[in-house]
Amino acid sequence: MSQAPTAGAELLLDYRLTQLEKAVTKLVEQNTQLIAIEQRHLETREALERCFKAQKGHDDRIRAIELDMPTMRLVRKWVIAGVMAVMAASGTVIVKVVTAPLSPAIHQPARTG
Repeated sequence: MSQAPTAGAELLLDYRLTQLEKAVTKLVEQNTQLIAIEQRHLETREALERCFKAQKGHDDRIRAIELDMPTMRLVRKWVIAGVMAVMAASGTVIVKVVTAPLSPAIHQPARTG
Protein backbone atom coordinates (compact mmCIF):
# COMPACT_ATOMS: atom_id res chain seq x y z
CA MET A 1 0.00 0.00 0.00
CA SER A 2 1.06 3.52 -0.51
CA GLN A 3 2.63 5.38 2.27
CA ALA A 4 1.38 8.78 3.28
CA PRO A 5 3.90 11.50 2.48
CA THR A 6 5.80 12.72 5.43
CA ALA A 7 5.97 16.38 6.41
CA GLY A 8 9.52 16.68 5.07
CA ALA A 9 8.52 15.20 1.70
CA GLU A 10 5.57 17.58 1.46
CA LEU A 11 7.83 20.55 2.13
CA LEU A 12 10.27 19.34 -0.50
CA LEU A 13 7.46 18.90 -3.06
CA ASP A 14 6.05 22.32 -2.19
CA TYR A 15 9.52 23.91 -2.56
CA ARG A 16 10.11 22.21 -5.93
CA LEU A 17 6.66 23.24 -7.17
CA THR A 18 7.32 26.84 -6.12
CA GLN A 19 10.66 26.79 -7.95
CA LEU A 20 8.98 25.40 -11.08
CA GLU A 21 6.34 28.13 -10.92
CA LYS A 22 9.06 30.80 -10.64
CA ALA A 23 10.95 29.26 -13.57
CA VAL A 24 7.80 29.19 -15.71
CA THR A 25 7.10 32.84 -14.79
CA LYS A 26 10.63 33.80 -15.83
CA LEU A 27 10.25 31.88 -19.10
CA VAL A 28 7.00 33.75 -19.84
CA GLU A 29 8.71 37.10 -19.13
CA GLN A 30 11.68 36.21 -21.31
CA ASN A 31 9.39 35.00 -24.08
CA THR A 32 7.54 38.35 -23.93
CA GLN A 33 10.86 40.20 -24.20
CA LEU A 34 11.92 37.99 -27.10
CA ILE A 35 8.69 38.74 -28.95
CA ALA A 36 9.23 42.50 -28.44
CA ILE A 37 12.81 42.22 -29.71
CA GLU A 38 11.67 40.26 -32.77
CA GLN A 39 9.04 42.93 -33.49
CA ARG A 40 11.67 45.69 -33.29
CA HIS A 41 13.95 43.65 -35.52
CA LEU A 42 11.19 43.30 -38.10
CA GLU A 43 10.50 47.05 -38.02
CA THR A 44 14.22 47.77 -38.39
CA ARG A 45 14.48 45.42 -41.36
CA GLU A 46 11.51 47.09 -43.05
CA ALA A 47 13.01 50.53 -42.44
CA LEU A 48 16.32 49.35 -43.88
CA GLU A 49 14.57 48.05 -46.99
CA ARG A 50 12.85 51.43 -47.43
CA CYS A 51 16.24 53.15 -47.12
CA PHE A 52 17.76 50.93 -49.80
CA LYS A 53 14.82 51.59 -52.12
CA ALA A 54 15.18 55.34 -51.59
CA GLN A 55 18.93 55.09 -52.17
CA LYS A 56 18.32 53.27 -55.46
CA GLY A 57 16.05 56.11 -56.56
CA HIS A 58 18.77 58.63 -55.66
CA ASP A 59 21.38 56.57 -57.51
CA ASP A 60 19.22 56.59 -60.65
CA ARG A 61 18.76 60.37 -60.47
CA ILE A 62 22.46 60.98 -59.86
CA ARG A 63 23.36 58.73 -62.79
CA ALA A 64 21.03 60.72 -65.07
CA ILE A 65 22.65 63.98 -63.93
CA GLU A 66 26.12 62.54 -64.48
CA LEU A 67 25.16 61.63 -68.04
CA ASP A 68 24.06 65.24 -68.68
CA MET A 69 27.15 66.81 -67.10
CA PRO A 70 29.34 67.01 -70.26
CA THR A 71 26.58 68.86 -72.10
CA MET A 72 26.01 71.18 -69.14
CA ARG A 73 29.71 72.00 -68.97
CA LEU A 74 29.83 72.75 -72.71
CA VAL A 75 26.79 75.05 -72.50
CA ARG A 76 28.30 76.77 -69.45
CA LYS A 77 31.47 77.47 -71.42
CA TRP A 78 29.41 78.91 -74.27
CA VAL A 79 27.44 81.14 -71.90
CA ILE A 80 30.59 82.37 -70.19
CA ALA A 81 32.23 83.06 -73.56
CA GLY A 82 29.12 84.94 -74.71
CA VAL A 83 29.03 87.07 -71.57
CA MET A 84 32.74 87.83 -71.91
CA ALA A 85 32.25 88.82 -75.56
CA VAL A 86 29.39 91.18 -74.65
CA MET A 87 31.47 92.68 -71.83
CA ALA A 88 34.44 93.15 -74.15
CA ALA A 89 32.28 94.80 -76.80
CA SER A 90 30.66 97.06 -74.22
CA GLY A 91 34.04 97.96 -72.76
CA THR A 92 35.40 98.77 -76.21
CA VAL A 93 32.45 101.06 -76.96
CA ILE A 94 32.78 102.80 -73.58
CA VAL A 95 36.53 103.31 -74.01
CA LYS A 96 36.00 104.65 -77.53
CA VAL A 97 33.35 107.10 -76.35
CA VAL A 98 35.39 108.32 -73.39
CA THR A 99 38.66 108.71 -75.29
CA ALA A 100 37.15 110.15 -78.49
CA PRO A 101 38.14 113.78 -79.19
CA LEU A 102 35.47 116.33 -78.64
CA SER A 103 33.58 117.38 -81.71
CA PRO A 104 34.84 120.59 -83.42
CA ALA A 105 31.36 122.14 -83.25
CA ILE A 106 31.66 122.36 -79.50
CA HIS A 107 34.97 124.31 -79.61
CA GLN A 108 34.05 126.85 -82.26
CA PRO A 109 34.33 130.37 -81.09
CA ALA A 110 31.10 132.30 -80.97
CA ARG A 111 30.51 134.49 -84.00
CA THR A 112 30.12 138.09 -83.34
CA GLY A 113 29.42 139.97 -86.21
